[in-house]
Amino acid sequence: MADGTPLVVAGLPSASGTITLAIPSAARPGDVLVHVPGTSGDKLSNAFPFDPSAEPCPAPVVYGTAKTTSQGGIPSLYTAGRPRLQTNDFAILTDGGIADAQGIVFSGATSGSMPFQGGTLWIARPLRREMRFRFDPFGGAYVPIPVTPAMIGTTRCYQLWFQDTGDAFGVGLSNAVQVTFCP
Repeated sequence: MADGTPLVVAGLPSASGTITLAIPSAARPGDVLVHVPGTSGDKLSNAFPFDPSAEPCPAPVVYGTAKTTSQGGIPSLYTAGRPRLQTNDFAILTDGGIADAQGIVFSGATSGSMPFQGGTLWIARPLRREMRFRFDPFGGAYVPIPVTPAMIGTTRCYQLWFQDTGDAFGVGLSNAVQVTFCP
């Protein structure tokens, strides 16, 4: 509500962790929290920023197939957070990489599909080197992507290139993810 009183919507069914509702006309920008009925306050979710007037932000799209590593891993990308300036909590993650290997996150404005270093380059040129990363001892990586005002309204495709000394080409490649950035 405009005076700060929480707007409560009760009795919503959920399926597979998803809650669907029509946004009440009295809803205003603020935080959305979910409470499990019949429980104490310790069953309240984290707060998620919400603005009913904001345009929806498309979900990132994972595409392509990763190159299998020399150790048999498949470094498939997935994402965490949201590609929004408002939350600035977006990250690209993977597992199935080479423990402690170094790599580079690179991006391009559009997707592509071209043979490259024994795998596939899933991003059309020109490419931009974004940042370096290192896989953890289990072959996982967490790469935060800071969202800046200049990124709003743009789409970028991301892929990982990394060291794989046991590979004939000496490198590994992930699949890719296409991301549209929002306010």
